[in-house]
Amino acid sequence: YWNEALDAWTLTQYKSMERGESENQESAVYRPDATFAKELERMQRFRADYPDAFRTADGSAAYRLDGDGFFFKLCTRVQLEVLSESLLPGLYLPREYVETLLVDSTTAGPRGGRSLTVKNTQRHISNTLFAELVRDGWVGTRGESSSRIAEIVRASLKEGRAVVLAR
Repeated sequence: YWNEALDAWTLTQYKSMERGESENQESAVYRPDATFAKELERMQRFRADYPDAFRTADGSAAYRLDGDGFFFKLCTRVQLEVLSESLLPGLYLPREYVETLLVDSTTAGPRGGRSLTVKNTQRHISNTLFAELVRDGWVGTRGESSSRIAEIVRASLKEGRAVVLAR
């Protein structure tokens, strides 16, 4: 998502949760796999190369509650309605919170794997709150990070690669 007025990019990686026996969202689970690990590593590499370095001198338009810009959205599988304008139900989790969860004992499985659920994530950002935070520029990249992401998007489009962008 790009908040053009505040030059804030919020990049969201969607992940499917598998439903449990009761078929409700409360029983859904996401188990990070090798693809997840690669995607998380790309986010971490970007942040290592372009750290979020806000200074008050950058001005009020650059202020964010979270300037990281990377989120995961864990969604249960649903039947899509093509013309629907509603957001998919699910849990928005900031990247750094996911990293914390992945080393927390509450997400450890009996065989050493990790699983994320509504219950063990303890808290998440709702669709409504996430949309408001993005719309109002309270989350997302800033400064050099925003410039670099814009370059990556332009290069991807120039190469004919698919980019999904919401403003």
